[in-house]
Amino acid sequence: MIQVVSQANIGFSLEEFRDHCRVSDKEHDPALRRSLNAATVDIENKAGVLLRSTTLYDYFRGAPAPFRFAVGPVNAVSALYNVDQAATVDATAYELDFTGAWPMLRTKTSGAFNNVDTYRVTYTAGYSSIPAPLKVAVFELAAMHFENREAATPVQMYALPHSINSILQGYGPRGL
Repeated sequence: MIQVVSQANIGFSLEEFRDHCRVSDKEHDPALRRSLNAATVDIENKAGVLLRSTTLYDYFRGAPAPFRFAVGPVNAVSALYNVDQAATVDATAYELDFTGAWPMLRTKTSGAFNNVDTYRVTYTAGYSSIPAPLKVAVFELAAMHFENREAATPVQMYALPHSINSILQGYGPRGL
């Protein structure tokens, strides 16, 4: 289970998105903002990447063997807490491993973890600077939301356009 402790605001400029949609007046700003917010959350959920700085709690049972983070990019682990024992796990007992395709939490000290206890890892994740391809994916999906605000459209809609899907394949743990 993942819990969001705190999350920064969505960092996309409404002016930049207005330009992307070729909308010159500010009359449509509320609908543009809603579309942009919805697309940002949708991309975050689909790809497993956070487009804004976020502090999270994630839980696991027993020793991390290794523990794979559900969302990223992971920036830092600030605490590891044994929920059952109400005690903080010493930082020398684990490490954040960036050597694989996706960061993992690994055990450094054998015996530091009880196989039946529940642990809570507190970490920060999210981009400080959003990669240009992800920005394009968000803007493309947001523009689609803006242009098709009603459920009924004259054309067939797909869950996620191929162009967005192909961009997201290079990011996150979910392997779209």
